[in-house]
Amino acid sequence: MIKQISVFLENKVGRLEAMLNILADAEINIRAMTISEDDDNGTVRLIVNNPEKAEEVLTANNFVVRTPLVIGVTVRDEPGAVRDALKIMSENKINIRYLYPLVGCPHGNANILVRVKDTERSAEILKKAGVKLFTQADLS
Repeated sequence: MIKQISVFLENKVGRLEAMLNILADAEINIRAMTISEDDDNGTVRLIVNNPEKAEEVLTANNFVVRTPLVIGVTVRDEPGAVRDALKIMSENKINIRYLYPLVGCPHGNANILVRVKDTERSAEILKKAGVKLFTQADLS
């Protein structure tokens, strides 16, 4: 499993940059990032090399941070590979809340991060089906 950093931001010029400056100054390396927003607020979801330190420095700088777990899934970099991995989850009645890619995919693979309700059960089902998973240790 991988600890995701979710940061809630006001949708204002400079807020994202301020958050990224804090992470850069703390030597936190971003491996994946996605942003969802509405008119007033946004949620930045990050996978970083040191989630504990990222949570600490962002909280100390008055950012609202949550740290849910996500599943790291490695699939072949070819058409249908993501579908095949996610089909296993569907067949096991696992609802996917969201997913996004990991930056940098070595050796002809693609890596995605998946958020579900029951992370541990879902990871076990994927492993039993032969899906390759990666962990926080693989990102450090």
